[in-house]
Amino acid sequence: MPNPGTPPQVGPTQGSLPISGGLFGGQIGGNWQIERAVFGIQADAHWADIEGHGSCFDAGAVATAGISFSCNDKVSSFGTITGRVGAALDRALIYAKGGWAWEFTQHNENLTAPFNVMGGITRRRA
Repeated sequence: MPNPGTPPQVGPTQGSLPISGGLFGGQIGGNWQIERAVFGIQADAHWADIEGHGSCFDAGAVATAGISFSCNDKVSSFGTITGRVGAALDRALIYAKGGWAWEFTQHNENLTAPFNVMGGITRRRA
């Protein structure tokens, strides 16, 4: 018996989403040394045109009824900003690095069915 609050599974819920595209970007940064202490900062940013289209939800009995879900995903840009702090010991550099990463993504899902699944609301202006 399923756990209370767990939705029932109606079939496989994985689809395929082949992707293609490219990216272009660069990075800039620097390190500073004060005696043995080393500090650094680095940033990188990338323009991207990576896109995928495909089936995102194939739900057994739902798919048998003629209902299908398609997805479109697109990555437009991404990048990071990081900082570094460490120590120079003879010919070795021991450091810790941390930072922030971002990505701009768009995701769309489309439902198609042989009938009106959700109903509808029509607005009219007088």
